[in-house]
Amino acid sequence: YAARSVETVSDRSGSGLCFSLVSYNVLADSLLFSNKDLYPQHNSQYLTWEYRKQRLLREILSLGSEIVCLQEVEQQHFGNHFLPRMRENGYDGVFMGRTGKKTDGCAIFFRSSHFTLVAQQFVEFKRPKVRVLDRDNIALIVRLEAVASDTGHSELLCVACTHLLFNHNRGEMKLAQTMVLMAEVDRMARLKTSDDGKDVMCPIVIAGDFNAQPLCPLYHFIVRGKLLYGDIASRSMDGE
Repeated sequence: YAARSVETVSDRSGSGLCFSLVSYNVLADSLLFSNKDLYPQHNSQYLTWEYRKQRLLREILSLGSEIVCLQEVEQQHFGNHFLPRMRENGYDGVFMGRTGKKTDGCAIFFRSSHFTLVAQQFVEFKRPKVRVLDRDNIALIVRLEAVASDTGHSELLCVACTHLLFNHNRGEMKLAQTMVLMAEVDRMARLKTSDDGKDVMCPIVIAGDFNAQPLCPLYHFIVRGKLLYGDIASRSMDGE
């Protein structure tokens, strides 16, 4: 057992926007039962959706975050469980399912008293005839507007939620998916170009299940915006 940690980060954007965000992979039923071999030590009764659904919701709501990003959400569970229960607790949300025959996807919820939805972008990583982009993973990106009650001044925020490929042997594919993600996030976060030719961007938060370890090459690409990958083996891309 490992306790969850909460990290406070500095506001480097200078926007003064204050909020908390939580990200969870809630383990889709369809993936759980098609990969039971991954959970040999777990009592099967604790893996059922009926056992897990209220406990998941209780854990998520107990954190009191203004924004919640979830991965591996079954499409039917979004509609008949997460969205109605989250709305009862003051949130609204959007969902995007994976392409192909997969039944799970990503969801972003936001507290309605703090944010309104301005725009959303559904990103499909699967591209025809592109070998490193032939899987059904996706990303969901939203632009939210926050209104500060004391000043009435509005702030914009770009939030992305994704779930990258699981396969440890396909690091080049994870990198390609991340490149697409970052390009689409850049597009959503860019507000305008100033008179001096510089892009005006809103603050960005990228959450998700990257199937990667901290400080791996994939992480450095996200943080630095570039990566010399010529000498990096595909299996080493995610650090797993």
